[in-house]
Amino acid sequence: MKFKVFGRMQSCPSIKLDTHINPLDFNIAINGAFSGKVGPFSADIGEIPIRIAIPFLKRRPVVASIGGFPIALDRFQIDVEKAALELNGVLGLKGINASVDSQVDCSTDVELKGDVSGRVGLSHLDFGDDDHHGEHSMEESVEQQS
Repeated sequence: MKFKVFGRMQSCPSIKLDTHINPLDFNIAINGAFSGKVGPFSADIGEIPIRIAIPFLKRRPVVASIGGFPIALDRFQIDVEKAALELNGVLGLKGINASVDSQVDCSTDVELKGDVSGRVGLSHLDFGDDDHHGEHSMEESVEQQS
């Protein structure tokens, strides 16, 4: 027996996804310690003139001055044994919404051709029992066994 089958499947599934995420609380904590050294520091400040403004004079005469002087700091150490930073917050106070809307189109064609070979046998026995007691054909026996 020869057979030929052709089938086509088409689908257009639509996917729609809406999500809502409640506000997210977060807490970040950083702990640590550090130490450091500052080397010698020196600076020279020059003369600082002090002027006075007189309304009828165009120029402002120098009435005094503070002379130049040096500033110096020796080397010193900075140590912090415990340092902590804590950050608390909420991400998305009114929640976070996301939406995805998509559609997929697909089509599939299937064509099958083939041959089926083999023997199919069928038998029927009738014993002529008119009262129909125990009326079974061989077909029914075969079907009941399988």
